[in-house]
Amino acid sequence: YPRPEGDAREGSWGGGTPVGSLAGSHAASSLECHRTARLDELQHKTQELEELRRILGEGSQCLERLPTDMRRSFLSRSVDTCEKLLVAPTRASASSIGEAAAQPWMGAPLSPLL
Repeated sequence: YPRPEGDAREGSWGGGTPVGSLAGSHAASSLECHRTARLDELQHKTQELEELRRILGEGSQCLERLPTDMRRSFLSRSVDTCEKLLVAPTRASASSIGEAAAQPWMGAPLSPLL
């Protein structure tokens, strides 16, 4: 229905807060919290990926010179980091990670290094 000009209730219900503004502000606040949390998570994962890239880049140059126990520790940490970065890994993808970790350097078997 048309309202008289200057009606204070225009865009509102019951003469107070505009309809949906409370629900909208709550939803916006919730969305902003979710967005901030997601951005923090993505930043953390980006940092972990950068560190893994650095480790793998340096590791490939030094891996053959490492003692066996240190080499195994390095590979174990690499696999752990990869598993943490995956979102809800399936059993099949987890076994693929294990296979990839067994041959991490250009498909070369790991056994001669151990």
